[in-house]
Formats: sequence, C-alpha cells, structure tokens
Amino acid sequence: MEALDDVDGLECVDAIGTRANLVNVVMVASTSTPLRLRSLFEYLSVNWVDFIISGKGIPYFGVDKAIVSTGYGGKFRGIRRKGQLRNIVSIDLQLGNESGGPDPGKNVHLKVSDDNIHLTGALSQEMGEKTYDVVLSHIAMAVGYQKHIRSLDVDTQISTINALLNNGYGNKIDLTFYRFGKMLEFEYKSDPGSTSIDRGSYAEKLRLLCELDPIHDMPSVSVISPHVCNSIYTYKLGKRISLIDTAKKLSNVGYSVHYTNLKADKFMRAMIPIFCPGTTEYSTIFINRKGKEQVNAHRFQVYKRGTVRQYSPTSYDEAIAAHLAFVKALDIGS
Repeated sequence: MEALDDVDGLECVDAIGTRANLVNVVMVASTSTPLRLRSLFEYLSVNWVDFIISGKGIPYFGVDKAIVSTGYGGKFRGIRRKGQLRNIVSIDLQLGNESGGPDPGKNVHLKVSDDNIHLTGALSQEMGEKTYDVVLSHIAMAVGYQKHIRSLDVDTQISTINALLNNGYGNKIDLTFYRFGKMLEFEYKSDPGSTSIDRGSYAEKLRLLCELDPIHDMPSVSVISPHVCNSIYTYKLGKRISLIDTAKKLSNVGYSVHYTNLKADKFMRAMIPIFCPGTTEYSTIFINRKGKEQVNAHRFQVYKRGTVRQYSPTSYDEAIAAHLAFVKALDIGS
C-alpha cells in the first residue's frame, strides 16, 4: 500500500461527500502518583441534577466543569450509571465552551484507576487535554477538603458532624467541614422533595470522611503523556457499494479484510496496521480486552449503504491521512 502521507485530492474527496466527522476521542494518561480510589470517590464534589439516565446517555445540563455522577465499588453518587466497574472510579464531567467543550456543551466520561485516567467522549485531542486539566482540579479540591478535615482534632470533627445533623452550630464548628457537609446533604434526603435527611446514613458518611486514608501521598498529582488510544470517525461514500467488490479492492492494496458472508451481511471490516516510521515493523503491540495480542491499526467498518465507521489509535492528522488513503483505495468514482 502507498504511504498514507502521499494521498492528495482532499477537494475531490469532499466533493463526493466523504468528509470524515470525528465523533469520539478516547485518551489515556498515567498519573504521577498512585491514587486511593475509595478516598477519591468519597471526597469528589458532585452536583445534584434531577435526571434518570436514558439510552442516549447523560446530556449537558449547562453547568461547566460540574461532576454529575461518580461511582466506585458498586456505589454511586449523583446520576446512577449501568455497567459500573467495581475497581475504578467513574466520573461524568460536564464541559462547556470555556473548558474546551462544544456549543452548547457535552458530557465526558472518565475511568480513574490507581495509576491512570481513561476518558471517552471528547471531540478532539485538545478537548481531551483540557478535560484532564478539569479533572485534576477536582482531584486537587477533594485533596484540599480531606487534608483540612484530617487536620481537625476529634472534638471539632464530632461537634461539626453534630452541627450538620442538627442543622445548627455547636460550641465548636469548622466552616470548611460544614460547607462540604452541606454539599453532601442532597445525597441523603429521605425524599427528594422534602428537607428531611436520613441521619444515620449521613452520619456514617461524615465519620467515614474523617477516617479514610489520604487520596495520594505526594504534594500534588499530574498526568503523564496523555495520548489518543482510539478515535472514531464516520463518513459517507456517496452511494451504495458492493461488499464483494470492496473487499477485493482493499485486499489488493494491502488491507486485511474480515467478513463471513458478503452477500448476506450488511457490512464488512477491514484494517491496515500502523507501521513504525521508515520500517516494515508494526507499531506497539497491545493486549485487547479479551487478553489477546493485537497490533495497532486503522480499522474500518464498511456498510452496504455507503457509510464507513473508522477507528484510529492515532493523532487527528494521521487518522485523516488514513481516511483519505482508504477512500482512494476504494476508487469509488469507478
């Protein structure tokens, strides 16, 4: 197959309706210090919204940088999601224009493990990088709350907890703890429409906050080498296509083609490995979710109706070059 960066003719490609539309960027970054996930989950500040999740996912509610859902170990705070992994902290973060989100804004989903942060839902690499900045600020805020509460003497902790439960002030009151406790009240309402609180559960939560280990041991946390591990593009080829002819064309120029029954199926899959620059060696091999070894590759799902879904584990420029090479290989004008 010809080199991807040799492909030209962007104008003619656009003229037949094949401009690639970036619909999702998946990124991953390591953390500079290990995180204690239970502590992080309990201390994150979550904005309450009256919403039941649907098949379309979580929308944007108009509050930039707000966390509207977090989960860990089968427990949730805020909006409850399905399919929560028990050994990670999941976070749904709202991004408006000021934080790099689109107009009118978008929800981004993050999975935080003890040593990395995985995000989905960004619409560009730049948006993903800004998302990391926002989630780091949330972690720093949670650490600040915890450091302050852990620094209090036991009497002040107890009196503050009692003041919160009684909705009043005791002899000793700590305003930082008090304000954070007031933020948590909505999670323990006996009835969302009332002001009554499930005092037992609320007291248990507040006491837990005093006992948890530090979120991390270093003075601060940062992300290391945030990079795209997958990006998804969709585009139209301008007409219905024959999967058999398409498979032949792609095979002839070096794509690996996978199908079962091209006459019956509605789509086929193709892939082209990503090679190390200047060599014929594959780029880094990775292990997929089923534990199998795979090479990094541009992968394409091609439908009879003339639409394509492309998955690329690369930067935007490389993915677009792969898109143009793929369209040229199809020779769809003929």
